[in-house]
Amino acid sequence: MFFIEARINRIVDELFTYVYPDSERIVSYKVKQGNFKGGEFINLDTSSWDTFVSGNRWGGRDTHFWFRTDITIPDRFAGKTVVYDVKTGREGDWDAINPQFIVYVNGKAIQGLDVNHREIILSENATGGETYKIALHAYSGMKGGLVELDSKISVLDRRIEKLYYDLKVPLEVAKLLDAEDKRKIDMLNFLNDAINMLDLRKPFSEAFYSSV
Repeated sequence: MFFIEARINRIVDELFTYVYPDSERIVSYKVKQGNFKGGEFINLDTSSWDTFVSGNRWGGRDTHFWFRTDITIPDRFAGKTVVYDVKTGREGDWDAINPQFIVYVNGKAIQGLDVNHREIILSENATGGETYKIALHAYSGMKGGLVELDSKISVLDRRIEKLYYDLKVPLEVAKLLDAEDKRKIDMLNFLNDAINMLDLRKPFSEAFYSSV
């Protein structure tokens, strides 16, 4: 069963690379340090704020910042689910002491972001050319040092995402069971039968989606 488990794991990992089939990196923000109110206001004048570009770093210990940018949906994203994603380079660390954000879209608080919660849905049915005003109220955390602000918008393929988790969750459960446990053997056999149905010769083709 070891080889079957390894095969399933490899294909599930490959499938995850297709969950986000297209993306565009956000290269510039306006930034201002401080823990003040109103940084999310739609018509806020940020002309005096500093410019923060991809590759710059921010942070320190126990500090706050506001980041703002406008995101315009590319025409090729039209009709698709589009997400906004933020990373700081500390993914995998303990989130209680690492950078955290409140993300606002068009002046409305949407949710918190941290190393374990890194994306929000901008639209389930995006319109090409539509612009979203993004504001991040950022807290640097208690660890100190400088971090990244690596962000992008991506197309999220809901069909592939659903299949990925339908495979990934039982696979992770199976990994926790003893090698001779009948439940593990049955789960791996069912998963193996499922991935045998996948046509991975040409991802995103009609045959691929039909198999998904």
